[in-house]
Amino acid sequence: MGLSKEEVHDIGVGSLLHDIGLRYLTIQYSDHNLENMSTVERAEYKKHPVYGYTALKNESWISERAKNIILYHHERMDGSGYPMHITGDRMRIGTKIVAVCDAFDRKVYGNLSMPMKVHEAIEYIVAQAGTKFDMTVVKIFNESIAAYPN
Repeated sequence: MGLSKEEVHDIGVGSLLHDIGLRYLTIQYSDHNLENMSTVERAEYKKHPVYGYTALKNESWISERAKNIILYHHERMDGSGYPMHITGDRMRIGTKIVAVCDAFDRKVYGNLSMPMKVHEAIEYIVAQAGTKFDMTVVKIFNESIAAYPN
């Protein structure tokens, strides 16, 4: 994608820490489906990007790019994400990459939803390209992943 080593490093750090805010939640979310949570539980869960960003915002060892990945990794191109409902034109490439990878991981491993087979998760991501997810990121993602891994 023509990214610098620094950008790739920051995306890696942001992706490793993107869900750090989950440790600050006041609800039990393991083995739950997001759709079946109460309104209060769902609202609390959706605060985890803010909690994670807030926990690290004054840390100098982590870049602003990585901090923004933590804050915006659930945002979607069409503004339907959370916590800020920003649109794709305000999203940086690192956030767009982590959004796709996080959504894929959630679908395959069943984090807050029923697990899917790998090829089904890929189909879900591809179907959302251009609306929820960045078209270029999805294209590269689709070319880089095995739909039927051994």
